[in-house]
Amino acid sequence: MQQLLNTSTLASQDNSHVLVTKPIEFSITKDINKMHFKGIFNNKAQMSKIHARLPRYVSTSFTQEPHRVDNGIIAITETILPNFTKRYSHGKIVYKDAVLTVSGMVETDEDLNYMKQLLSAKKTPIVNQTTLDLKAVEKRKEEAKLAQLALEKKAQEEAQKRAALNQAAALAKQKAEEEAKRQEAENQKAEALRLEKAKLAAQTKQAAKEKIIHLLQIENIEFETAKGTLTKKGKETVDKLALILKQYPNIKAEIAGHTDSDGSADFNQKLSQSRVETVKGRLIARGVNAGRLTAKGYGETKPLVPNTTDENKQKNRRVEIIILGE
Repeated sequence: MQQLLNTSTLASQDNSHVLVTKPIEFSITKDINKMHFKGIFNNKAQMSKIHARLPRYVSTSFTQEPHRVDNGIIAITETILPNFTKRYSHGKIVYKDAVLTVSGMVETDEDLNYMKQLLSAKKTPIVNQTTLDLKAVEKRKEEAKLAQLALEKKAQEEAQKRAALNQAAALAKQKAEEEAKRQEAENQKAEALRLEKAKLAAQTKQAAKEKIIHLLQIENIEFETAKGTLTKKGKETVDKLALILKQYPNIKAEIAGHTDSDGSADFNQKLSQSRVETVKGRLIARGVNAGRLTAKGYGETKPLVPNTTDENKQKNRRVEIIILGE
């Protein structure tokens, strides 16, 4: 009965009957990520050619009827399915009564024109009802607008960040330059002060030296013979020396003791050290800070003149005050 419903017979000239075939029928429906494929085919091989072009998730239902013919529509469908599957958000491909109808929505003019070009090259009767998905178009425009705004915002933020970094760098540079100038000014001031202090110290040292030299030129620091004990006159000279040193409280001085070559070198060394210690002790007692004074006995090692005459020996027996500076 099913076969009779799907075929018809015509009488031939010899009154025999010829079986009339009918074209296959099928529809492919897509709704976002859902697809359904159904149809009436002569055999499974016809259906499989189309099914092979569809995604794995597609659901299928088909019926086999004898004498259903392809008429080349399967090959045509195979060429348009990749674009349909990828570009259509909603759509339908229907082949019925030998007419192929493609309907649905795409998101761009490029997709719309591409399907139009694909279908225009086919000789089979085709109805193209593809339209633009206006909501999707608006959504894309809005997304593009938002993306552009995001890019502009990002660019603005980056520009502000660069400006802030540049400003910070400029401020840091300015601060560094100001600090360098300040430091240079301080260094110049410190150098000027150092030079002034050095000049003053040199003047002070020279003044103290001149006064001490003048004092010791007219007065000797006298000791009792071969002893470290000051004579009365020697004490008076040391007291005058103390007054000079107290006028220059920052001056440091070495008290250097010397003898002639009479006697042993060991005796002369001890004698010279004893005498300078005596002078140092009296200076301290007269108010000179002990930290300013160094006492060093040289014995007979540094004569001014050869110890060949009594006069020369007298010159070599001496206590010198060496100004060391501040």
